[in-house]
Amino acid sequence: MNSCKGSAVFRIFTICSASIILILAGCSSWCRNWPWLPEIPPDKIVIYATPPSHNYFELGTVAVPGGRYTVPASNYRSMQTQAACMGGTGVILTDQVPLDDPDYWLYPHTGIAIRNATSSLQPN
Repeated sequence: MNSCKGSAVFRIFTICSASIILILAGCSSWCRNWPWLPEIPPDKIVIYATPPSHNYFELGTVAVPGGRYTVPASNYRSMQTQAACMGGTGVILTDQVPLDDPDYWLYPHTGIAIRNATSSLQPN
């Protein structure tokens, strides 16, 4: 009788373990190059308040929710990580929150992930 209980417990443990592994793998796959790191580390992504003067390509939209209990550094880092996963080198903020607001990073933010143009072609 005990061997049946042990077998059932082992079966449940195996199924739960496999499910957890699949869920974690799915949650971690938001970065397109996962499990490899993005081409540019997130901490190297530059966040611009206005469009930069150099040439760039727009890759997509990034957003962070903000909120009362949000850690400002988490919002900043989240925007950098989203842009890095798109292959970006920067983010241009597109929201209308004043930059001098002391709670700037507590608000929701949106931006455009960009990649710097690196063409070596010279005009004739």
